[in-house]
Amino acid sequence: MTAGSGNDLASRLGFNARAGLWVASLTGDRRPEGHSSATDGTQSGQTLSLRILGDPGPAPVAAAGGSSCQLVFQGILTNRDELRARLDRSAHGPESDADLVLRTYERLGASMLLVLRGVYAVIVLDHSTHTLLASRDQFGTHPLFYADGRDGFHLSSTIDALLELPDVSSALNRSMMVDHLRHRSPDKGETYFEAVRRVPPAHKLEVRAGRAMVARYWDLVPPDGRFEWIHEATTERFAEIMQVAVTRCLSIGAAGIYLSGGIDSVSVAAIAVDVSRRLGLDVPVALSLGFSAPGADERDIQRSVASQLGMPQLLIDLDDASGPHGLLATGLELSGSFATPLLNYWLPGYCRLSSEARERGVRVIMSGAGGDEWLSVGPSYAADLLTRFDVAGLRRLWRMWGSAYPLSTTEMLRSLWKYGVWPIAADKSARLLRRAAPRALVERRRRLDVRHFPDWLAPDPALRAEAIDRRARMRDIVNERADLPYYLEEGRFGVEHAIVSMETEEDFELARRVGFLKVHPYWDPDVVDFLSRTPPDVLMRTGGKGLARAMLSERFPDLGFESQRKVVSTDVFRVTALEQGARAWNAMDGTQILAELDIVDGPRVQAEVARIIARRSVEQSFRLWDLLSLEAWARGHTGVAIRA
Repeated sequence: MTAGSGNDLASRLGFNARAGLWVASLTGDRRPEGHSSATDGTQSGQTLSLRILGDPGPAPVAAAGGSSCQLVFQGILTNRDELRARLDRSAHGPESDADLVLRTYERLGASMLLVLRGVYAVIVLDHSTHTLLASRDQFGTHPLFYADGRDGFHLSSTIDALLELPDVSSALNRSMMVDHLRHRSPDKGETYFEAVRRVPPAHKLEVRAGRAMVARYWDLVPPDGRFEWIHEATTERFAEIMQVAVTRCLSIGAAGIYLSGGIDSVSVAAIAVDVSRRLGLDVPVALSLGFSAPGADERDIQRSVASQLGMPQLLIDLDDASGPHGLLATGLELSGSFATPLLNYWLPGYCRLSSEARERGVRVIMSGAGGDEWLSVGPSYAADLLTRFDVAGLRRLWRMWGSAYPLSTTEMLRSLWKYGVWPIAADKSARLLRRAAPRALVERRRRLDVRHFPDWLAPDPALRAEAIDRRARMRDIVNERADLPYYLEEGRFGVEHAIVSMETEEDFELARRVGFLKVHPYWDPDVVDFLSRTPPDVLMRTGGKGLARAMLSERFPDLGFESQRKVVSTDVFRVTALEQGARAWNAMDGTQILAELDIVDGPRVQAEVARIIARRSVEQSFRLWDLLSLEAWARGHTGVAIRA
């Protein structure tokens, strides 16, 4: 099979790779026949045209026009009633989401981005200000990409749609491919294609007078800098806010929930069942992947939760869901067919699970994603406690680490150093050197990077020099912490980080192909606002995730949520990658395309992989996966076949 062709893969996993491809273009061309468009009379011939390439998919694309604005909207609003109340339009007849968003923009301007809720991308051409405004929902559940081509400025929710345009280059971004193998992401707007960029979550894109500018429109810290803790945060208040977020998700249609046995997804399931019954809706379907590996097997608790909540359940063992070729081989096929190398190595299982859910009529699938980020206290809180010499707080954090995560004392000490001591020392030394000897600071960073740069990576001297320079720039960004506490800076960094964007974009791509919407109540802006301002001591209660843990302990007194530790499946995949990776490496005959692109040195990377396989190095098996996934992706975009 040729990677990226998708025919065999689509038939096995049940998706349509071409569903929902669309492009909105700001151009000087005449309007294409049969396409929606809006002409900006202030600039001769400039149009915003919407081109539909294939099936619009589960999230419809719509256009709306007003006296001075034209708008393109894809997705679904989940707070229509709230917006209508804000606009005092309750007496009017039914209107589309696009019409409602346009009216909101006419009332609030760009500030409308702060009040919209849902899964969407929105593009507004404002004739009165000669400005194109484009954005996605606050935390990027719906993607939005753009490219400045020869024939116009183009935007789409999919990279593939942009690459089909004749004026957009499909050249691969070699620098980012090198960074992929170093687990670096210095530019949050960058993609794996030189001509295509993303609008990051919580950011807006404005095009005015031919210039495109990207700026943050939402932040954990208000514009006036006044961040205040919610000292009255309680389990009851948390449940109320989560009910609103879950109700918004249920408004989309028949629902399913990715149900593991962990606190995050179980809390979403419990609230969704209560809300569904109160509103007279069908109870959501529990969608579960079963792991047979010891230490990751949650099938008993998955079944118990679904049974006690009265949820119909679809539980598929991961080995069965992966198909006859195995998890790794199927994942590599997916990597070759996606616009980015595969990040979620369990995605083949979710393809099968989601496809069967769609056959049962499920239109929207909720997950517990975001719970780790917002229900809990990030490790960087250790730096804030050390800065304040808060010994009692450090004790509470230490106890939470021990009770919430399967960590040894040595691992917790390493975390305390990595997230507590080291950031403080690095910040202070960097600020001192930046004032006293800025050039020496840069040179020191470069020397360290050269020393740790793998000899098998980036044999092209120019590409290697660029990778080192990009690393130096990333460190400058990381060290520009403003004056935020480490805890808040970690939260902001998590919202905007390129890896987080790529994970949500990967989720959206799977959902688009299968034909459903994926939503995350814990990434609802109102939930994030509440949890980010909940005092850390409240979140750390009863072993971490205190607000949800208390709710579940009362709801399921016999399932042990009061003492549950997080199940980490990473080690399961490490073993799988090592066992199946050697076979995949031999079948693919190594990383031929990466070598041709000078991403890797062929003989040296062959020796590195041989060493990992010979030593049965489980700790380094992710390097094998990274190389295989990136090679499969590169082949998918150069037309080279992957042999099973």
